[in-house]
Amino acid sequence: EKKERREKNLAKKQSRSNRWIVLVDDDEEIRRSLGQYLFDQGYHQVTACPNAEVALNVCEEGRYNNQYQVPDLIVSDIRLGGDMDGIAFLRSIRREKRLQGIPVILLTAKIETKDRIKGYRAGADAYLAKPFDPEELLSIIDNSIRRFKTVTLQSGDPGDDDSLLVETMEQELKEIKSLLIGKDGNGLLDHHGWISTTNYPETGGNVFLTPDERRVLEHICDGLTNDQIYPLMACSKSRVVALVSILLRKTTLKNRTQLVRWAIATGQVDI
Repeated sequence: EKKERREKNLAKKQSRSNRWIVLVDDDEEIRRSLGQYLFDQGYHQVTACPNAEVALNVCEEGRYNNQYQVPDLIVSDIRLGGDMDGIAFLRSIRREKRLQGIPVILLTAKIETKDRIKGYRAGADAYLAKPFDPEELLSIIDNSIRRFKTVTLQSGDPGDDDSLLVETMEQELKEIKSLLIGKDGNGLLDHHGWISTTNYPETGGNVFLTPDERRVLEHICDGLTNDQIYPLMACSKSRVVALVSILLRKTTLKNRTQLVRWAIATGQVDI
């Protein structure tokens, strides 16, 4: 049993070794200690940045070890020195076509609900209050990267709508339309953006959706494709693809059909 556990831990560390994490905090001691902890846990590609401006430049340049890529995940404190705090940095990330799908975890000393909602509305994937257990952060990082990679494999590059398989989309739309016949949603909606998932426990907890994410979900439930959604949203196709990816990641689901089932179960669709 101990051998099996060691082998499992070794495999987990090996799977982390090729993931690139950007860590943003103006406290040098936190950057050093947290960066070392992540390295010890197998994340050997960690770029520590002292402020949002440096981090944004690193992400936009998209190079690590002389190879072009974007980070697999960003961990950022909210209170940062410089012209941008963590929320402004997050908003900048979400505006960039190539970066908008990257999972972002916010760290903060604040614990007020309104501050968390502000972060979620800006597009945060997770929120962790200081002081925190490093193992909890590690678990959130692992899960966020796994969900992001699953979504990317399912739907292609979040910035490239043309990479979606048309046949898969058509099949999912058929299933979606069939789901919208004879079903009845009975979940609870918190109008501040929180959705109770009591009737759909597979998602593992309540989910916060921004207004744009909610609109995309409604259009998906109408059986629309990304090409049909983006004119209605008055945004780019890549923005719609990114929003779908975020929805899948937040709900821990794998495709649009499951999103519709989730929306029905949680009362998001009026049948």
